[in-house]
Amino acid sequence: MTDISIILLKILINFLQALKVCIFLVVIFSWFPGSAQHPIVLFIRRVANPILRVAQKITPRIGMFDFSPIVAFLGIEIIISILVNILQQLH
Repeated sequence: MTDISIILLKILINFLQALKVCIFLVVIFSWFPGSAQHPIVLFIRRVANPILRVAQKITPRIGMFDFSPIVAFLGIEIIISILVNILQQLH
């Protein structure tokens, strides 16, 4: 593959890493109800919610616990592992 493909793979991996951070921050901010309307928190939720909604469809709620961030985090980590493997084979 070309150098452009390698660059695109690295950009995608970095985007997925940032998405993992956003999911983590959504979980942390959920413990502080007063932060729900802060512009930064709203932006982070806007970024993370699409993947969390998909994970919520897959993961059943158990009582008051929502395990969808864990499922989303693990899914993203699997995708990152695959992409890193592809990237290593290209070098």
